[in-house]
Amino acid sequence: PDWPRSPLDPTQSAPADKHWSTIPDFAHGDIKNIWELSRWPWAFPLAIAGRLTAPTAEAHAFAERYWHLAEDWLRHNPPNSGPNWKCGQEATFRLMASLFARAHLEGFPATTHKRLTAWRRFVHATGQRIAANLDYALSQSNNHGVSESVGLLTAGSLVGGSTGRRWFARGKRALKSQLATLVYPDGGFSQHSAVYHRVLLHDLFWARLAFRAAGKEEPGWLAAADERATLFYNALADKANTPHLYGANDGANVLPFLQQYTDPVVVRWQSKERATTPLSDTAATPENTADFSPAAPPSPAEFSQVESSATIVSPRPPLPECPASTPHPLPPHSKTLATPLPPLSPAAAHSPTSATHFPDAGILVWQRGELSLLLRCPRRFRHRATRDIGHLSVHWCGVPVLLNPGTYSYNTTGPFAEGFSSAFVHNTATCEGTDSMEKLGRFLYLPWPRGKARWLRDAEAAEATSVQCSTFSVQSAQTSVPESNGDTSPRAGSSNAVSPREVAPPTPPLPECAAGPPHSLPPHSKTAPSPHAVFEFVNLAYADRFGGTHTRRVRLYADGTGFEVTDTFESTEPRRWRLHWLLADGELRTVADADGVDLCLAPFDSAASPLAPQVSIRWQIPSGTEFTQVRAATDSVRGWHSPHYQDAQPAWSLAFAFAAARKIEVRTVFTFGE
Repeated sequence: PDWPRSPLDPTQSAPADKHWSTIPDFAHGDIKNIWELSRWPWAFPLAIAGRLTAPTAEAHAFAERYWHLAEDWLRHNPPNSGPNWKCGQEATFRLMASLFARAHLEGFPATTHKRLTAWRRFVHATGQRIAANLDYALSQSNNHGVSESVGLLTAGSLVGGSTGRRWFARGKRALKSQLATLVYPDGGFSQHSAVYHRVLLHDLFWARLAFRAAGKEEPGWLAAADERATLFYNALADKANTPHLYGANDGANVLPFLQQYTDPVVVRWQSKERATTPLSDTAATPENTADFSPAAPPSPAEFSQVESSATIVSPRPPLPECPASTPHPLPPHSKTLATPLPPLSPAAAHSPTSATHFPDAGILVWQRGELSLLLRCPRRFRHRATRDIGHLSVHWCGVPVLLNPGTYSYNTTGPFAEGFSSAFVHNTATCEGTDSMEKLGRFLYLPWPRGKARWLRDAEAAEATSVQCSTFSVQSAQTSVPESNGDTSPRAGSSNAVSPREVAPPTPPLPECAAGPPHSLPPHSKTAPSPHAVFEFVNLAYADRFGGTHTRRVRLYADGTGFEVTDTFESTEPRRWRLHWLLADGELRTVADADGVDLCLAPFDSAASPLAPQVSIRWQIPSGTEFTQVRAATDSVRGWHSPHYQDAQPAWSLAFAFAAARKIEVRTVFTFGE
C-alpha cells in the first residue's frame, strides 16, 4: 500500500518525509482516510487466520503476509515522519493491533528474530511518541486522552526497565483522571457518540489486560468505569439487538476480534522476571535493525526485559460485539472505512418494556415490543461535535425508521461539507433559520446550550395527553428538488396551497403509554415512574438569542404499536420555527390538507424484517404552515443520511415551517403495523 495516500481518493496524499508536526491536519483531504490502513486493521484477520489454520502451509502464508505488510509499513514510516505519526491515538491503535498479531503468531517460521527486533524498536518509538505529547491529548477531554493513556500503559508494560515503569505509572495516573471526568455516573461518555462509546469500551478492555499482563492488581476505578459504560452501551440496543446511532459516526472499530472470534485467546504480555522462557539474544545489529531504526533507539538491555506470548485470558462479559473481520490480506476499503455500529451482545437484550433516562449522558431510551426510540435530552451540552439537541430516532422491528443523519466525513467539500452535523437535518426544531450552535472550529461548537429533562407526574401526564388542536391549514410542497439547509419555503411551481377552513379535528382516545425497567442499569439512570408516564424535554438552545423555547413531550403507547410527540414552541415575540423529520427511504405516500398531513411509509430496508413494518404518521400543524419534502437533494445534505463513514444514502426529509406569536403546538402521531 501507499501508506501516506488515501485509498479512497488517490489525489489525497501527505508527504512521508516531513516531521509529522509540520503536516497540516486538513490540507490533504480527510486525513482519517489516510490513517485507516495505518491502524493495522489487517493485522487482526491475518493473525486470527494464521492461528486457526495452524500448522498448515496456509497458516504460514497468513503469518508471512502479516509480517510482509508490517515490515513494509515500518520501512516507509520511520518514527515521527509522515502523516501516520501525527496522532497518538492512532499510534495506540496500531500498537494494539501489532501486539495482538505478535502474540498470535508466536512460533511461526515467519516470526523471525530480525522481525521481532524491529517490532520491539517500533514499540519503543510508539511509547516515545505518546509520552512526548500526552498532555495535549489529555487537554482535549475526549477519547484521545483515554486512548493514549492506555497506549502508554501498554508500551510501559512491554518495554520494562525504568522507562517502562515510568510510562506505566504515568499512563495509570492519566487514565484514572480521564475516567473520573469523562465517564459519567450513569455510564455515559463525554464524547456523546455511540460509535465512540464503543471506542471507550475497547480501550478499557485493553487497559484491564495491560494491568493483568504487568502482574498488577486491576484498580477498582477501572473496573467500575468499565461496568458503568458497558451497561449504558447495552441499553442502546433495541429488541433486535440493533443499537441506536447518535453523535459522530466514523465507524471506528479498534478491536474487531471481539465479535465473532470465539477462541478465548486474547493477549497477555509478560516481563522477563515473570517469564518462564527468557528471550533469545536481542542485541541490535546492523542486519536485524535495518527495517526500523528510530532516531533514539532503546538499548539492548531494555529490550531484553520484554517478552510477548499468547495465553488464555477470558474477557469479561458483557462486551459489545464488533463487525466480523475477514481473513483477507487487505480488506476492501469500503469494509474498513464503512463499518456499521455492531449488534450488541446477547446480555444486552432488554425486557419487553423498558424506559430509561440517563440524565448525565442526556439520553432517553424507551422500548415497547418491536418499538424502540432514543431522545437526545442533555441538561448540559459539552464537548459536542453534532448539533442534535432534542433529536429523536426510532426503530421498528430492528429497522431504523426515524434516522440519525450520521457524519459522512470530517473534512469534505461540496454539498455535504459540514451539513450532517447540523440541527437542520436532525429530527428536532430550529428557530429563525439558525443552528442550535455556531461552528467555531473543526470540532468546536458554541455556545453550549442548556436543557431540562424529566418524567412528568401522573397529573401532568394526563394533562399533556388531553391537548385539543384548533384550526389548521397547510401549504404543501412535495418535491425532490434540492434545497439549501434551513430553507423551508416552497420553490416556484412546486407549492400547492390549500384553502384554509375552520375545523376542529377530534382527538381520539389514546392508548396508555408503556414503562418499566430494563434488566440492569448503571447508577444514576432513571426509569419511568408509572405506566402512564410522559417524558418532557425543554430545549433552551434559542432562549438567550431569541427568547424562544422548544418543549418536546413523548408518550409511548402501551400496546407498542406507536407513540406521539407534542412539540410546543414559545417565544416572547413572534418567531419563525422549523420542525424537521428524517425518515428512512422507501415508498412514501403523503396527503396534505387543511387538517394537517398524513403520511404512509414502507421502508425499503423492511424486506429484511419478517414483520414488514409500515409506518403511518399524522401531523396536526398550525395554520399557515409551509410543508416541504425532499429526497436525495443534489446541492445540499437534505434527503440524505450517512449510515457509515464516507457513505451517503437517500432518505426522506420532511420539514414544517411556521410562525409562532407566543405559544403554538404541533402534535405528531406515529403508528406501526404490517
